[in-house]
Amino acid sequence: MATATPSTTNTPQRAKFYVGLLYDQGNREVFKSVVTPTEANTPYYMAVIGPFRTKRGANYMAENGHNPCCRCVSDAERLAKLRPSYYDETPELSPSERTPPGGRWPGGIMG
Repeated sequence: MATATPSTTNTPQRAKFYVGLLYDQGNREVFKSVVTPTEANTPYYMAVIGPFRTKRGANYMAENGHNPCCRCVSDAERLAKLRPSYYDETPELSPSERTPPGGRWPGGIMG
């Protein structure tokens, strides 16, 4: 009787989003990596946060990591979901361009 063997095909890993804290002044930068960042393969970061499920969550952590309500990856994902249009993939816009009309979010949420 033949037994089934698991598939040995190599499926490519999906790149995940991380936030790296740069050595200069602790500035945060969103980057994508297929491998888990280590000291050996990311020497230009003093620390790395992640992986994030979405780029939106990584962008939120990069811009609002100082927020005491944002302590971990799941907090960043949850808080970024409250403002989907603000943290969607629009890196070419400056923060002033991403501010909603009137400078406040509807209903006063997080604003």
